[in-house]
Amino acid sequence: MMTVYAQYSFGGYKIFRLAENAVEEVTGLNRLGLPQSGIQLFSHYGIKFICTSDIDGNYILFVNDMPCKEKDDMGRSKTCSMLITSKDKADVPLMRRIAVMIAFELDVFESFFSSLFSIKETLAFNSTDFKAFFDSVCIDASMLSDRLRSTIAIKSNPIIIYTTSDAKTALEPLYNRFEKKNLRKGFLLKWDENTRNIKDNSIERIGFMPLIKKIINKIVTIWKN
Repeated sequence: MMTVYAQYSFGGYKIFRLAENAVEEVTGLNRLGLPQSGIQLFSHYGIKFICTSDIDGNYILFVNDMPCKEKDDMGRSKTCSMLITSKDKADVPLMRRIAVMIAFELDVFESFFSSLFSIKETLAFNSTDFKAFFDSVCIDASMLSDRLRSTIAIKSNPIIIYTTSDAKTALEPLYNRFEKKNLRKGFLLKWDENTRNIKDNSIERIGFMPLIKKIINKIVTIWKN
């Protein structure tokens, strides 16, 4: 079973488990099933996005530093982070699909996810709309026709989007909770904070640019004929 957590600023930055009808605070005395790798990711700022397994057998999908509609005292947008985790291998294919959908539309997902929170007397989360997003990924066939996304979705390699100047700086602090050899086999993508998108040359480094160019050339040939 997949469990969803979020770090959100509500009386200070805290971690919450997002249950179907409740937002429950994770504390030192009651971690509500939050894995140790999740605690590390919530406090690590070199990673924008990661989808992989940790050394304890948890499959992890993590998105970091998403702008929220609330502002701090300086007028800057507050941020939130999301973690989905499961120990059930049956959940992995769906989590990979979700990961690919998010990774290549990250700016859109950021706006969607942060909009699900509301603050009145307590912190509330719109679990209905979030579940609808999950359901749409289950039935969406469009990704299967996208060669790039479908290829990454069916692979087991980690998907990592990093924010540091190089991948090594982002990955090294994670080696105590994630297998080093596994992380280094990942699809490593560089995040551009100015455009809030993946840098194009990242796709070239993971070997998909020749494939993309081949597909484009094929389309051009069809048009000419």
